[in-house]
Amino acid sequence: STPQLDASRVYLTKSLTRADGFPKDLVDFKCLNGTAGEGCVCNAGYGNGLVEVSLAGKYFTCEPCAVGTTSTSPLSRGTCVLCEAGKYTGQRGSPLCRGCPIGTYIDVGGSTSKADCKPCAVGYYGPSIAGSTCIKCPPGSSCGKQGMQMYDPCPSGSYQDRPGNATCWPCPAGTFQ
Repeated sequence: STPQLDASRVYLTKSLTRADGFPKDLVDFKCLNGTAGEGCVCNAGYGNGLVEVSLAGKYFTCEPCAVGTTSTSPLSRGTCVLCEAGKYTGQRGSPLCRGCPIGTYIDVGGSTSKADCKPCAVGYYGPSIAGSTCIKCPPGSSCGKQGMQMYDPCPSGSYQDRPGNATCWPCPAGTFQ
């Protein structure tokens, strides 16, 4: 049986390349130079929404990516991909996922909100944007509160000989650092 095409969708053949007079400013897809191996791809924030197996070998569609997903990089005819751990987007059709602020992290992909970014726990710090984990404070330092962006070096006269601690200890009597 012949597959049925949905009249509300634009179906693109996988062999499509840019022709003279073809619009260059379409919202959902663009055509590359047309040289060998190049053709039309979904624009940033769009991905192939075609799920009908009978049509997938010959066609693709470009539809806005759902929240928590974005387009492939480089752009392609592929489906939208989950925002990677450390990133999020709450916007449909987003061309990119935003990174969690310094001092926070998301350890799973597909997050949809900045509120999903969790503060680093006491004893850990998050020195970079888009963190998927936090780092244990190194020996010689402390991380005494949640959401620290950088560890605090132990002050003179104190020490910490273990990683991941919240406080530094006073040096024993008769010793110093």
